[in-house]
Amino acid sequence: MIISIAVILVGTLLAAVIGFWTIHAITRPLNDAVRIAESVAAGDLTQVIEIHSKGEIGQLMQALKDMTGNLVT
Repeated sequence: MIISIAVILVGTLLAAVIGFWTIHAITRPLNDAVRIAESVAAGDLTQVIEIHSKGEIGQLMQALKDMTGNLVT
């Protein structure tokens, strides 16, 4: 009984840590994209956009970088 409770607690803790890490890994790049989009909308075209992934977030950041570059030219 004690072992079962311990395994459940460890599993719950592990799930919470993985969930927190996953949420952080998604929201941080999205917050960066929102910050850049807001700066461009305010007229600041001097943003340095760094792309750290090849997935959907990386594609979004590349689109923001291309948009900013086209607006500058």
